[in-house]
Amino acid sequence: SADALEAFTAGRDLIAASAVAPQVKENAALLFHYNAARAALAAKDIAAAEKETAVFREGSEAKKNANLIRLAHECAGAIALEKREYAKAIEELKSASQQNPYNLLRLGIAYQGANEKEAAKKQIQAAARFYGLPLLNYAFIRQHAEKMLSTL
Repeated sequence: SADALEAFTAGRDLIAASAVAPQVKENAALLFHYNAARAALAAKDIAAAEKETAVFREGSEAKKNANLIRLAHECAGAIALEKREYAKAIEELKSASQQNPYNLLRLGIAYQGANEKEAAKKQIQAAARFYGLPLLNYAFIRQHAEKMLSTL
């Protein structure tokens, strides 16, 4: 995850030094915080993940960009899930993109942690049988979600 953060930082700095439009630079700087939050979460550095998510959420809300706001909810939900704060994870993940099967799976795991078995099964089933546009995320979670379904 330190390698990921290093790569994200290099990408942000490269864009900042380029001749692209200022809006592109602003978006790259903002998305850096999303990527940094995900890298921190992967490294189990919850405090850093929360800090980066807060910066990302604030910037996303200032831009009034619905897609970025959904990403902020995704980060906050993943952090809450890691902290085993299932009610908060459910609240955040319901506001994350439902077109990302990872979010459906995370929501199912949060329901499972909250001992809401039927809701967990419904969300994990939605993840396992997700039929959106072809997404790499679906390829990654499909088998995991199907395996989880067999235990519910």
